[in-house]
Amino acid sequence: ALAPARRKTRSPVLKQQAIRKISGSWLALRRVLFSMDDRSQQDVKFYCVVTADIASGFEIFQLAYSRDLVKMSFSMVQVPEFQHRIVTEYLPVPQARGDRQGKHLKMKDFAFREFIVLQVANRVESRFKGENNNLDHSPIEGMTDVEIDRDVARIALETLRIYDYKDVTSLETNNLLTRSKALFDESDIAKRFRR
Repeated sequence: ALAPARRKTRSPVLKQQAIRKISGSWLALRRVLFSMDDRSQQDVKFYCVVTADIASGFEIFQLAYSRDLVKMSFSMVQVPEFQHRIVTEYLPVPQARGDRQGKHLKMKDFAFREFIVLQVANRVESRFKGENNNLDHSPIEGMTDVEIDRDVARIALETLRIYDYKDVTSLETNNLLTRSKALFDESDIAKRFRR
């Protein structure tokens, strides 16, 4: 579902009715989660909500970690932070046009490692978006390449810390604009985890 061939687009402006329907889906998902027995709750790691505009062929893909959903439900994580933890992609999907049954959707299992990568990418994109989700006028203006690389590494390490994900031996950042790379080895990562 998230192959590199799928190109993300800018965040759309959603109508209130669409926002209510998406929120209703998450509420229903929470009810399902809490109606499950303990074993079933342990087995399900991720929840995915896909919303499509079947007239234009546009999708909103949202992926959430089940523990984040539980934490938000018990106010251990506030709603804005939960929304920040949801991996969200806005995608043009021509196959969604006229598909009222969702037949174009393909089921997929997500590994935790894949979720972490998507989470870091989402957080980096969110960090560098300016007003109105415009990448053309983002906070990146005025930052040096070294500052950008450091900021991306900070976001990646912060994400690893949030999810207590220690199964990482190295972290590499690639700045596609400048073609510069920064590599952090296991000891660099361990030092930053202890902070």
